Amino acid sequence: MKCLNGHENVDRAQYCATCGVSIGQRFGDEGPTGEPRLGAKEDPATSANDNHGASETRNNTNLRIGLAIGALVVLVVIGVVVGTRGTSPGGSNQSTPSEKISIDVAATAVEADITSLQNDGDTLTSDLSGFIGNLAQEKTDLAITAKEEGVVIAESKNGTDSNQVCSDSDTVQSDADNVGSDGDTVSSTANGVEGDISTLRSDIAAIQQNLATLKSAQSLLPTYNDGAPSQSSVDEAVTTTQAAIQSALTTANGDIAQANSYEVLAYQDAVAAAKAGNCAPPATQFTQPTIP
Repeated sequence: MKCLNGHENVDRAQYCATCGVSIGQRFGDEGPTGEPRLGAKEDPATSANDNHGASETRNNTNLRIGLAIGALVVLVVIGVVVGTRGTSPGGSNQSTPSEKISIDVAATAVEADITSLQNDGDTLTSDLSGFIGNLAQEKTDLAITAKEEGVVIAESKNGTDSNQVCSDSDTVQSDADNVGSDGDTVSSTANGVEGDISTLRSDIAAIQQNLATLKSAQSLLPTYNDGAPSQSSVDEAVTTTQAAIQSALTTANGDIAQANSYEVLAYQDAVAAAKAGNCAPPATQFTQPTIP
C-alpha cells in the first residue's frame, strides 16, 4: 500500500514507514504537529542561524555567571581587609585604616629626614677636608714666590742687567698668580661647603614640618605608635646637625682667611720685586669671600 507521498508500505499499515505520515494523509517537510518529519531535509542557513543563536545565548549566560562570581570575590576580600585593619587585637573596631596609614606615612617621612641629616652631614665633613690640600698647595707656591723675590732683590743690588732683573720680577708675579689660583681653589671648596650647609638647613626645616604632621596624625589615634620617631630623637638629630653647621662655618671661614693671607703676602712679594728692579707692577690680587 502506498502513502499519499508515494512510498510503498505493507497492507493495513496506519503510518508510512518512510515518511511517517498517516496512510491517506500527505505533508511536506513538516509532520502533522508542525515538527520536521522523519527524513526531512533541513535548510542549512536556518540550521546555522539556530546553532549560532544557541551558542551566543550560552556565551552570554557564562559571562553573566563569571561577572557575578568575580563581584562576590571582590566583596569578600574588601570585607576581610577592612575588618582586619579596622579591628584591634581585642576584636573591637577602634580605628579606621586611614588613621594608621596617615601616621605611618608621616613617620616614614620623619625617618627619611633623620637619614638625610646624617648623610648630608657626612658630605659636609668630606667637603671640609678639601681645605687641607688647598692650603698646603697655596703655602708651597707662596714659598716659591718669596724665594724668587729674594733673587730679584739680590740682582737689583749686584748690578745684574735690568732686563734680566725685570724678567725675574715677572717670574715673581707669575708665582704670585699661582698663589691667587690656589686661592680660587679654596673658594671653590668653600662654595661646596656653603651648598652643604644650605642643604642641611633645608633638611632641618623639612624634619620639623614633617614632625608636626606626624604629631597631628597621632593626635587622632594616640594609642597607635608602631615605632614612630619621637620628639627627642628628632631634637637630637637637629641639635647635632646645627652643631656641625656651626663647626663647619668656623673651620671654613678660618681656612678662607688663611688662604687670603697667603694671597696678600704673595702680592706683596711681587710688588717688592717690581720696585727693586724698577719694573712694571703686578696686577691686583683679589681675596676670597667668607661663608655667611
